[in-house]
Amino acid sequence: MSSGGSSKPNEVATKPLQSPKCRVWAAISARGIIGPIFIEESGVTVTVTKERYVEVLKTFKNELQTIYPSLMSKFCFQQDGASSHTSNLSRDWLKENFRGRVISLKTDFEWAPHSPDLSLPDFFLWGYLKDRV
Repeated sequence: MSSGGSSKPNEVATKPLQSPKCRVWAAISARGIIGPIFIEESGVTVTVTKERYVEVLKTFKNELQTIYPSLMSKFCFQQDGASSHTSNLSRDWLKENFRGRVISLKTDFEWAPHSPDLSLPDFFLWGYLKDRV
């Protein structure tokens, strides 16, 4: 086998242009973490649409009710201003399921979109999960 550049290589090493991605949702509170909930279809990462986001919220609510059935009426729900989060569909679902206890853009209790109080997962959970993975 020649080591020069004029001969045809017997092997070609390939690698993907981008690293694999995933979309994950989780809830964090003083009582613990719920999730992660992976946003995918047939094992493939997908875009978070308002419909998919509501499905994630339904999964979250079912888990929350299972773990803390007696506290459901006391929990507040806080989120950022992503378009799937503030769509009419998502806000209507949250209004119905967290009656008056939603902190988000376009609600009665708006919260600053870049407030560090809003994004505990950004400051703790995601870094921890990335280190573990």
